[in-house]
Amino acid sequence: MVIFLALDLDIGELHCASKHLASSYEISGEIIEKLVRLGLDYEDIVKARGLIGALWIRLLRIIKGHLEENYLINSVVEIIDTVRRIRATFHNTLYDILLSKFDNALFIEFLKIIGNLYNVEIHLIDYLILCIREVMKSERKEIVEKEAKA
Repeated sequence: MVIFLALDLDIGELHCASKHLASSYEISGEIIEKLVRLGLDYEDIVKARGLIGALWIRLLRIIKGHLEENYLINSVVEIIDTVRRIRATFHNTLYDILLSKFDNALFIEFLKIIGNLYNVEIHLIDYLILCIREVMKSERKEIVEKEAKA
């Protein structure tokens, strides 16, 4: 079920999430380069990078919808779930790398991208909280109006 809302919210949370996703996309490219140089498996990271790019496009569509006052809350929830799966991929790959070859620069890049993905999730959750508050206000207003008429 898709929920459309027409709310007057600040899109700052969406903007910040978009910047963190763009940064994650760039960092994932650097990670792939380092993995190739070290001769390590990079297939999962390439797939995760593709997902990050797709999520960034979806997030830009949500921002456009926000500007047009059409909100897809379920799409935001789906993005949060996907970000969590992508972050888990980076966690697992980092763990595998720590067990095989340790490279400081690669380790730092993984920490950066994992931090960025946490930030994306936090900003999107904050955006959802804003949406829920507005929905609750609208519902409360409707209930008060119905009671006043009765």
